[in-house]
Amino acid sequence: MKKRAAYMSIVLCFFTVLLCLSGSVLCENPEKAQQENTGMPDAVSSVCKGGDCRLIVVADKEQVQGSREERIQFALEVIDMCRENSFRTIRFSTDVNGWPRSLDIRVYLSRDEIGESDPVMRIEYEPRDAMCTGCDITAPEEEYVLILDGKTV
Repeated sequence: MKKRAAYMSIVLCFFTVLLCLSGSVLCENPEKAQQENTGMPDAVSSVCKGGDCRLIVVADKEQVQGSREERIQFALEVIDMCRENSFRTIRFSTDVNGWPRSLDIRVYLSRDEIGESDPVMRIEYEPRDAMCTGCDITAPEEEYVLILDGKTV
């Protein structure tokens, strides 16, 4: 009887450890998939220098590989997210240097592609007047020009 109880305790401990290990492995992948496939673009990196800001954004395939009009709509959505400071992963720090003057945004389909391949889209948002010193991205849209993949929109 004691042998059977000891055997059952060992088996129970083994399955408990196995369940904990499999649970941590299984929970990791859905979380990663959820982060990358939320349907919303997300800025994952930013470098701001002298009023110019360079962003790396991750987006779903459907958002950036559609028609020209869909790509323009996506670019405008990303610009709005910049102006509203509403990305999930990063936020602009505007208390010291204020808002960026211009944006240079590289768009990738997944985090894994960053640095491994070329971006699938490039969005630039610049003031119409290149000499404008007090401009920032929160100014009215008419004061800015949107450049998508090297072509002015």
